[in-house]
Amino acid sequence: MSGRRTVALVVLSAALLSSAVVTVRFATSDWDASMFVRAGNVYGDPAQTPKNLTVIHGIGYDGQFYYRLALDPFSGQLKEFGITLDKPGRRQQLILYPLLAWIVGGGGNTAAVLWALIMINAVGLVLIAWIGTALVRTMGRSPWWGLAFAVVPGALVSLTHDTAEVLAILLSLCFLTLFRRGRYPLAVVALTAAVFARETTVVFALGLLVTAYLLRREGSPSWGTVLACALVPLAAYIAWQIFLGIRWEAAPVFSAGGHDLGPVPFYGLIRAAVKWVGRGARVVTWNVIFSVASLGFLVVALRGLRRSAALLHERAAFVLALILVPFLRSDVWFNFTSFLRAMSEAMVLGLIVLLGRPAGLVSGPSIEARASEGRP
Repeated sequence: MSGRRTVALVVLSAALLSSAVVTVRFATSDWDASMFVRAGNVYGDPAQTPKNLTVIHGIGYDGQFYYRLALDPFSGQLKEFGITLDKPGRRQQLILYPLLAWIVGGGGNTAAVLWALIMINAVGLVLIAWIGTALVRTMGRSPWWGLAFAVVPGALVSLTHDTAEVLAILLSLCFLTLFRRGRYPLAVVALTAAVFARETTVVFALGLLVTAYLLRREGSPSWGTVLACALVPLAAYIAWQIFLGIRWEAAPVFSAGGHDLGPVPFYGLIRAAVKWVGRGARVVTWNVIFSVASLGFLVVALRGLRRSAALLHERAAFVLALILVPFLRSDVWFNFTSFLRAMSEAMVLGLIVLLGRPAGLVSGPSIEARASEGRP
């Protein structure tokens, strides 16, 4: 079967998967598009929210804040459209997904935005598989392996809950593919955009930073290029943090609840386990299944790290992503949907580590490959 035909079949499979997931979500939500948002009456006032938004009893989910920002992405108001931002700086730092929904939704039309949020993720999941085929082919793998990135659990949760992981994974894969192909300016653009979709994608830039340091120690002339690729998204991230810090009186990364990390490793898991027991066997079972499966996959990927032909910056980013896992807060561990979303970068990088192999690269050598051969 020709490569193009295989890629087309992979894309078609991803489209069927995306459609099936969205359809099931609709069918279990009384065919109400606003149920993807899951707005709760803790942060949403039913008397003030748009009439086409269903507000459920309870705290709701993160999608309600993406929806609120999609109605007015650059708003400086704590409460607008009947929805209060719980952590305004943190919510607004993830600006790209709601900004795209605002554009696609006709500048914040309350009904259109509900569908725009769903459509962006549904199409994004298909594009993940498509870009994934390009990435795995640089590793000498069958294009069918590109479909593996579309079934990363965090992406599927994002598709059903109107959150930004699909967009962040898509842009991260664009960065990884472009970087492998030596198209560094476009790779930097993709990674910078990813940082505005989901702040934890900064781990890819940190991987480049580690790589630049190691290449410099080896005396490779390519370290400057790698360093430049790392600094642009990092500078954009810092600039956005400063802007949000001025607007909300504290940069999100330094504010209470501005990130998902705690100070003590596994303390969040212990607290979450206590809450699981208090909620009953069903909660314990589901959370333990997803936690053990995810962590087991990451352990397998870690064991294969030394034998993998994944590029140096990819391996460095994977290790950095793993280091963060024990520090996740209890509220992330407690809800398996939040946990799976938090694992997105580590799972994507784990797949790349496992798919890596010494031979079969079909594209031109990367900076790191040329450096190892002593060529600029």
